[in-house]
Amino acid sequence: MKWWHILRLLVISIPTWLLVGAIHLLFILLGLILIPLESFNVQQDKNNRLQFSARWMWLYNNSEDGIDGRRGGDPAQRWWMERTRIRTVRERIFLWSALRNPANNLRYVPILCPKFRPEWIGFVGTGDEPRNGESGWAYVWQGIYSGLYIKTPRVWFWIGWKFRPSDAKGINPADTRLPRADFAMQLQHIT
Repeated sequence: MKWWHILRLLVISIPTWLLVGAIHLLFILLGLILIPLESFNVQQDKNNRLQFSARWMWLYNNSEDGIDGRRGGDPAQRWWMERTRIRTVRERIFLWSALRNPANNLRYVPILCPKFRPEWIGFVGTGDEPRNGESGWAYVWQGIYSGLYIKTPRVWFWIGWKFRPSDAKGINPADTRLPRADFAMQLQHIT
């Protein structure tokens, strides 16, 4: 990594990650209170997915999976259905919307999550995320927005926006990260 990449990381990325992380944390903590209170006030959307009825709960809705994670009975969510089969609807809503995907719709707030601009993507590192069992890293940026991931055979760490080095070549219209780059702070143990 060149000295200007380290300077960019220290001066722009880390303060930006801390600020946006604090905003996310505020809404996540608020969701821990609001989601159980509003889990009585839900409705099915046109795709048969549960959503909160109150418009002011928009930040906690999930148009892709529904607020209970069952995606309207989609077979792709069978793993979640099996995992939560003995749970009540309200428990599933809390697990999915407050713990697994908290404040899900923050990813649609323009200033917090930018649209992808392939021509603005820059990076240093080993490239896109390596397969399990392999190691790699990348520091990827688009203007003031940036992300860093480090992956070892046992641990995967990501902070910042979910850009990939290959995004500079364009983004597949079916990419689940669209329409905007989501912000994440993730640490996972790889089994």
